[in-house]
Amino acid sequence: MESDRVNGNKAVLTRCQSIGKRASRSPLLRVIATIALCGILITPGIPFTSGKVASAVGSTPLRPTNFSGSCTDANDSWGQMSLTFTPGSDGGSAITNYKYSFDNVTFTAFNPATTTQPFVFNFTTLNLPTPTVSIYLKAVNANGDGESSYGNPSGTNSAASCTFLNPGLPRAPTTATATAGDGSASIEFTRGSNGGSAITNYKYSIDGGTTYIALSPASATSPMTIPGLTNGVLTTIKLIAVNANGQTPSGSAKTVTVTPASSTTTTVASTTTTVAPTTTTTTTVAPTTTTTTTVAPTTTTTTTVAPPKPSSPTVLECKTVVSSKISTAPVLVGEKLSNGIIFDPASPILDSRDKQELDRVARVMAQRGGLVLISGFARKNGFDSAEYLRNLSLARARNVSDYLVAKGVRVSMRYEGYGAVTKDIGTSIERKVELRWIDDSKKIEYEKKCLNK
Repeated sequence: MESDRVNGNKAVLTRCQSIGKRASRSPLLRVIATIALCGILITPGIPFTSGKVASAVGSTPLRPTNFSGSCTDANDSWGQMSLTFTPGSDGGSAITNYKYSFDNVTFTAFNPATTTQPFVFNFTTLNLPTPTVSIYLKAVNANGDGESSYGNPSGTNSAASCTFLNPGLPRAPTTATATAGDGSASIEFTRGSNGGSAITNYKYSIDGGTTYIALSPASATSPMTIPGLTNGVLTTIKLIAVNANGQTPSGSAKTVTVTPASSTTTTVASTTTTVAPTTTTTTTVAPTTTTTTTVAPTTTTTTTVAPPKPSSPTVLECKTVVSSKISTAPVLVGEKLSNGIIFDPASPILDSRDKQELDRVARVMAQRGGLVLISGFARKNGFDSAEYLRNLSLARARNVSDYLVAKGVRVSMRYEGYGAVTKDIGTSIERKVELRWIDDSKKIEYEKKCLNK
């Protein structure tokens, strides 16, 4: 049918051209006459010069590349991603929107349409079922959907992924700081994500995460109090959160350490001495004359006995003999009070983080007697002499001792510089000061060792 219509149009065109030739010898006039006489006879929809249909301008866009997904976990959501990327070629027609997919099969167009980066995906709002989320994109222009960012067998593939806790479960605190109490600890904390459901309580473990105990009464506000701890024993506490959907997985617990200690308060009685009350005597000589004699006003004297001043600490410097050479690492004894004060290379100066850790140690030692052993080390670098390194380690230990004295620690302290003792010590420990505590029963023994050096 279509072929017959084309052939018919060709026959009409031939006749019209013949008429045009007879109308004028001029080529231009022949064309005008032909169109004027026969143009209305050509069937609509059939090209005048060709049987081919014209194509659209340009093509669909190419895939976006170079995905960069920034994953976050807001306090009231189990997560979101902020996605940036490099757009592909628009195919000659401007990109007007994008479509996204979480399985690279079903793609959903942004509504309203957008091409502005970053693209933010809130996983709670989207109600995604799994903790691991992958995102794929394709661009859209007037010619249709472009190709997916992932799945090209011979070119660049791009996708972005985030892994979060299972939806609905709360996170453990993000920060936690413990203050020692008498058989307890007070922990200030910053809560983590509530998983989309309010945190109603916290649980703690003091046996490495084997058993978790719920706070009773329940509490979801900072600070929390952890009871049932042993004074003088360094304790590791693990914390998890609880909401209506469950609790933080044990492997994601927040860990904090503390050494509980009992407090002793001494009250000195006060003595008050008071003079007898005022006495007044009146004598009348004659009816018209009156003489009044008044004893001086009452005087009250109050004497308060001042509480005794705490005794100053005994600070012993145990200098390592310069000429001696320590071939093996020292055996450090006693209970560790800290994981160590780390110094900058070749420096004995305490920085703000060192002082913050020593402030914590000072609070612990305020409740104790005994002796604090302060052991200084330096890092061997192949250039400095053994004498220089021993003096550097001694200066570090001395500065730690001086700082604790200034903070009011009143227990005995012994500090010593070991220099660059590298065997079984380790890189970071080579330039640190370690603090350990010796109880009263061994205090005199260690002080004598220091004095006899």
